[in-house]
Amino acid sequence: MNANGFITSLDRVAIWITRMALLNLYWIFFCLRGLVVGGVFPATVGSLSVVRKWLKGERDINIGEVMKENYKKEFLSSNILGWIMSSVGFVLYMNYQVLKTSNDVHFIFPFFFFITVFFYFLVLIWSFPLMAHYHGGVIQHVKNALVIGLTKIHISSAICITLFSVMYLSLEYPTIILFFFFSISSLIWFWLASTVFHKMDRKTVRAA
Repeated sequence: MNANGFITSLDRVAIWITRMALLNLYWIFFCLRGLVVGGVFPATVGSLSVVRKWLKGERDINIGEVMKENYKKEFLSSNILGWIMSSVGFVLYMNYQVLKTSNDVHFIFPFFFFITVFFYFLVLIWSFPLMAHYHGGVIQHVKNALVIGLTKIHISSAICITLFSVMYLSLEYPTIILFFFFSISSLIWFWLASTVFHKMDRKTVRAA
């Protein structure tokens, strides 16, 4: 590699580091704009929408404008979905605490509990990318999330492993949380989801 090529490569790396840091900072900003409880879910959809454009080749977009547009557009629906999922997650957590402290629970109850947790995570990891990519209501996104999550279980597993891995690294290295936690998560998260969406979109075009 000659000197010009090396400098060009360094320039590209610097640009992408800046983009990722900006995306993460905008995610934090829009979370705070909604006082966290009302901002985290639309900020998440907004971040995934930015990544969606990047993956389509739109690299020079205004990150803040795209975030703002999708934050406003999906504010209500993402909060409805997010708080339903949060409430269900809380109930599941409380049930887990009960199961953990009970000694005479019939085996069928833990079995159904873990099946429910499995479906819960499928809906959780697929609903937000679906909201960023397709138009539709909350119920439709939940239904599609279950179908896709079950039929593409290998992608679902990869998304879960990715999100938990980034979360673990962020706890080990707190600086990542400020500059790269959610931008890295959203990039890999939506990239994995988009491998499924692109196939679905091509089938829809052929069917039309």
